[in-house]
Amino acid sequence: MKILQVNSFYYNRGGDCTHMFATTKLLEQHEHIVIPFSMNHPLNFDSPYSKYWPSYIDFVEALKEKSIKNATNVITRTIYSFEAKECIGKILDDEKPDIVHIHNILHHITPSILGEIKKRKIPIVWTLHDFTIICPNTSFLTERGDICESCKRRKFFMAPLKRCKKNSLAASSVAMLENYTHRFINIYRHVDKFISPSNFLRHKFIEYGMGKKIITLNNFININSIKPNYNNLSYYLYIGRLNHIKGINLLVTAAKKNPYIQLKVVGDGELFEEYNSENIANIEFLGFKTGQELQNIISNAMFIVVPSQWYENFPYSILEAFANGKPVIASRIGGIPELVKDHETGLTFEHNNPDELSTKIACLVNNPVKIDEMGKNARTFIELKLNADTHYLKLMEIYKSVL
Repeated sequence: MKILQVNSFYYNRGGDCTHMFATTKLLEQHEHIVIPFSMNHPLNFDSPYSKYWPSYIDFVEALKEKSIKNATNVITRTIYSFEAKECIGKILDDEKPDIVHIHNILHHITPSILGEIKKRKIPIVWTLHDFTIICPNTSFLTERGDICESCKRRKFFMAPLKRCKKNSLAASSVAMLENYTHRFINIYRHVDKFISPSNFLRHKFIEYGMGKKIITLNNFININSIKPNYNNLSYYLYIGRLNHIKGINLLVTAAKKNPYIQLKVVGDGELFEEYNSENIANIEFLGFKTGQELQNIISNAMFIVVPSQWYENFPYSILEAFANGKPVIASRIGGIPELVKDHETGLTFEHNNPDELSTKIACLVNNPVKIDEMGKNARTFIELKLNADTHYLKLMEIYKSVL
């Protein structure tokens, strides 16, 4: 089978890219041909197919010079990219894939490509990695970090009223226009099947009237090269971007309440310099890490903390922790409770409650036997439920259902 995989970015940028590359490798291991389609971002990995890809646009740079022309170009590119539509037509005609598997295309490639694919009678499946289709701000969060579902029943006009996108009237208005435009032209009718990694996301899309063609297929992780380490060492760990949506501020507050327990933080983001300059005695900010160095840091941790403040879908950070035999303390929000089962694979806490998080951290550190037990349960959960072989068989069933 020949599969065209579409994602706005073609480098290790986030969970959507992680899943796309993992799916590519899995399909190729089963002798399928996988062709990537992205935009030409300067950090992309090399690909012989990049000659087909649309140009990269940096929205911040594009709007530095204020003009009607620049604003029009950004709005057009964000909502309906004629360039991406033309580019995908060329690769479809030359490569003739059997199926198109979409990941994250909103704002950059845009759904403009969907009609071009369907015009050639090629089936489309779309793995959903966030809530952008039903939430103009993608995360159901206000600028203050509060959960917000004001746009339910297509009340997207609430976005500019609340300025929920970057606290900007302009950005929020474009996000509103994007959602209304895609509904008006009924662009999503071209998708044969939506794939949701979590039941939470699936139910949320059903709640918002997008549930007729959506099916749950959990993310997976290949554990063949990951050897679990059940030794209880001296620190716990956070991996991810340092911003409010990921809850790093909540974790720092909780960590300060346990001054004799060491926390290591891996990742960068807008809050890195602020926290790193504080020189907090029991918190070490390591910056961005990757490869074997990151693997060693995970392997030697007691447990991982995922303090997210938004409706997380099915985070890879938890899958990676479980694969390494590490239990997880995580926010009781979004799709997280589908992975982190209290006292089985970890502990959960109220998503905006640093006191409860602090208590859970101390509880686990003081109970190494429980860390060992839950870590082994977590690894077993991955081996039995979220392995590559099971995922491949279920993905093939979805492909065959639309072919």
